[in-house]
Amino acid sequence: MSERDFMAKVLAEWAAQKAKREEDWPKALDKLHITFEASHGGGYPKCLVVRDSEEERLRYLWELGFGVRRHFYFEETYDTREEHWVELSGGIVCSLSSGWVCDKAPL
Repeated sequence: MSERDFMAKVLAEWAAQKAKREEDWPKALDKLHITFEASHGGGYPKCLVVRDSEEERLRYLWELGFGVRRHFYFEETYDTREEHWVELSGGIVCSLSSGWVCDKAPL
């Protein structure tokens, strides 16, 4: 392998690594935002609120690397609307209906 071929190979590997980091960076920030919101009293992370459906929110949580431990439904008392919730890895619960995240309450 000539020096020119070796340098071209190294530069191509560096470019591929850089592209991968640039692609993963927004998702890493979104995962940190979800974790931060949940651990600081709960909130609506923008990355979940902008998703239109429960399926899109669930798919995005999987893309971020959250594991889903269980699905459950919670019926609100004031308007009797039923919401779909998931318990995620890391002790976070998320309403797929609205995008609200918070810490799991200790049992």
